[in-house]
Amino acid sequence: MVRDDRADLGVVSARTFDTLGVTSFQALQAPYLVTSNELLDKVLADPVAGEMLDGTKELGLVGLGLAFDFLAYPGGFGGPLLSPEDYRGEAFQVRPSRANDLLTQALGATSDPRNGGALAANEPAFARANVIVANEKVCAGLSAAQQQALRDAASQTREWMAARHSDPAEMAAAYCSQGFGDIVVATPDDMAAMKAATAPVVQAMQRETTTHEVIARIRELAKSVTPPATPVACAAKQATVPVPEITLKGDQGAIDGVWRIEADKQVLLDGGVSAIDAPRRHRTWTRRPGTASRPTPVTARSSSSSSRPPSSTPATAPWGSTRTPSSTTVSSGPPRTQSSLSPPR
Repeated sequence: MVRDDRADLGVVSARTFDTLGVTSFQALQAPYLVTSNELLDKVLADPVAGEMLDGTKELGLVGLGLAFDFLAYPGGFGGPLLSPEDYRGEAFQVRPSRANDLLTQALGATSDPRNGGALAANEPAFARANVIVANEKVCAGLSAAQQQALRDAASQTREWMAARHSDPAEMAAAYCSQGFGDIVVATPDDMAAMKAATAPVVQAMQRETTTHEVIARIRELAKSVTPPATPVACAAKQATVPVPEITLKGDQGAIDGVWRIEADKQVLLDGGVSAIDAPRRHRTWTRRPGTASRPTPVTARSSSSSSRPPSSTPATAPWGSTRTPSSTTVSSGPPRTQSSLSPPR
C-alpha cells in the first residue's frame, strides 16, 4: 500500500522484505543468532540498523526505523522440537519468507502458520522486528525538520517497545499455568546440534554483503549481552473456554435470506485475542437459510507450533497463542468482504 501511494506510512514485518527481493533484513532471521530480547534491542538501536533500512530504497520506500516484535520459539505438532531429528518430516510455525524457507529446508521440515503447543523456551530460532517505512515521494515533499521528526518518532517507537519486555522465565511459567501449552528446555547438546544443522543457512545468507556485515556486527554486540535465565520446564494446565448451550426453536428454514456472524475487533480482544492479532482476525461468516451453527468448544491447550513473545494484552497467551472468543454478534444482510493488512506493494 505504501509503495502504491495508498498510504504515506506503514509498519511491515522485516521478514516480509526478502519475498520482495530486499535481503538487507535477513540477518535478523539467521538461525540462533539473536537469542535474547536484550541483544535484539541493541541491534535495532545500533547504527547497523541503518544499513538494513537502506534496503527499502529498492522498493521506493524510506526506512525510518526498526522496532522489536518478538523472538520465535520453536514448537511442533508431533511434540517438542529440540534437536534436528525432531524436525525431520514435521511441521512447525513460521511465516512466509525466503529466509524461513531456507531454515525449513535445512531441517527437512515444513511450515505451518498456527500458534501454540509445546515451546522450547530457551532456544529461540530467530528474531522478528517491524520496519517503519514511508513513501519515498511523500518524504521528498517534507522539509528536513519534518523528516527528522518522523525518524525521531520511529526511534521513540523502538524505545517504547524495548521498555515493554516481560521476563522470559515468568512468561514461560504463565504459558503453562494458563493452559496454552507445555514449556520444554533444550540441553546444551541439543542447542549445539541445532546450530550445526542450520549453519549452512547462515553461510548462504552471508553471501550477500550487507547481511554478512550485519551478522558480524550482531556477533560483536552479543559479546556484551548477559544470557537470559533458563526457563523452568512445565506442563500446561488443561482449561477450556465455556461454551453456552444453544436450543433451537421453531422452523430453522423459515427465515429467508443470508445471515452473517461478525466477530469484530473488540469482541476478539474481550475474548483474549492479542492486540496485535485482533485487527487481522475480525471477520464475517455467512450462514445460508435452513442451516444452524453452534460454537465449537475451544480447548485452551493446542498442539501446534513456534511462536511469539508476550503481548501487552493481559488475557493473551505468552508467546502469542490466542484463545477464541466465546461470543460473537449476529446480524442479517448481504455478506461483506474481509479486509486484511498487507505488505507494501
